[in-house]
Amino acid sequence: MQKPQTEGTIFINKFKDKDTQPDWTGKLEFNKDLLKQLVNVAKEGGEPEVRIALWNRTSKQGNEYKYLRMDLQESKDKPVKENVEVKQEPVQQAQESSGGSNFEDEIPF
Repeated sequence: MQKPQTEGTIFINKFKDKDTQPDWTGKLEFNKDLLKQLVNVAKEGGEPEVRIALWNRTSKQGNEYKYLRMDLQESKDKPVKENVEVKQEPVQQAQESSGGSNFEDEIPF
């Protein structure tokens, strides 16, 4: 199973007027699978740590930019669980017991 990743781009800030403004700006979109993992780590009392990788790229228009990939850093001291038995509840019963909440309601931000 491949771990969830998210990707983004960072470009030189062409609107920079002062030294206090960022040199580069960009956008990173989080997918739901990665968000679920981050929330689960936080719910278990951990501090989510992400791994970031950057590549230098040039757009078709000749603009320099950074391609970014991010994923959840796996804890080195956390043992890998194998052969874990999962008890499943019927969907309706699970929704009733949790007050009918869904994933979007559980995200803390």
